[in-house]
Amino acid sequence: MAVTPKKHHSRDLVSAVLFLKLSASEKLVLMALCWHYPNPYPSVRRIAAMASQSERWVRRCLRSLQKKGLIEVHYRRDGQAQDTSFYTINPDRTLMQAGKRA
Repeated sequence: MAVTPKKHHSRDLVSAVLFLKLSASEKLVLMALCWHYPNPYPSVRRIAAMASQSERWVRRCLRSLQKKGLIEVHYRRDGQAQDTSFYTINPDRTLMQAGKRA
């Protein structure tokens, strides 16, 4: 019998972020991404508005969250300019680090 992976709800991820050992800015950025889960396509501008942070600070937080293994950032390029990015959130790791069962 095949085991199907458990689907996570964005509100569970948002609440789990509160218990992670992250800076306040990182939590706000990660919560903004979790709010969009499972469609992680918000722009840096939108994340900045949701997190009340500058775009530059959001980019710094995204790099930090990526280094911590909580998200993956996928850059999509078309020609010479960067078009969009999308984000993969690791829900199991996020819930596990927050002390919740995945």
